[in-house]
Amino acid sequence: MSIAWNGFQSGGGANIATSNLTLPIVNGVLKVQLVPTTDASAEAQYNITYNSSGGNQFTEVWAVPPSTLPVTVRSLRVSSGTVVGPQPIVSSILISDVTGLQNELHLRPLEGVGFAPARTAVIDSAGMIDAAVGNLSDCVRGDGTSGPCGSGGGLVPSYSDSALPSGVVNGVNTTFTLRYAPSPAASLNCSIMACCWPPVWTTSL
Repeated sequence: MSIAWNGFQSGGGANIATSNLTLPIVNGVLKVQLVPTTDASAEAQYNITYNSSGGNQFTEVWAVPPSTLPVTVRSLRVSSGTVVGPQPIVSSILISDVTGLQNELHLRPLEGVGFAPARTAVIDSAGMIDAAVGNLSDCVRGDGTSGPCGSGGGLVPSYSDSALPSGVVNGVNTTFTLRYAPSPAASLNCSIMACCWPPVWTTSL
């Protein structure tokens, strides 16, 4: 039989180099001392090839456990695809244990007390993420406040151009009413056109 293996580190920390070994089986008796692979620091195994009359008969894989007593070949055989080696160690680690992680997390905004999913995000005064408060149909302003879009529950545009004021046009009346209240008031731009009457006001809401 032929035993071959790739390099690995044993459970005791020794580096085992890639090699192979050929030895006979006499009257069904096999005696060989191998380094354990079931507690190796990386996946390790022995690849076995049985040879008879000059030809390879079959192959199999061994995973050798640490043992002070002889073990049987049957106990070493592993099925195809089996991972040989120590079980993964699962344990909690601290954020501070990961280099640079704490700094990266500090660069990310955190959820504020007003955070809510499926809402427009607003950055509060502490730099945390809150949700905009209001109806889902509201518009959000630059300062994070919300309200109806325009001044009419969303039915009025935010900008009105060439608005025609209402009022008595008789050359004496000085009171006219706009359809939309200017917001802010300073956005009102009033102009009188010489070509026509009544005059036309422009207002931004």
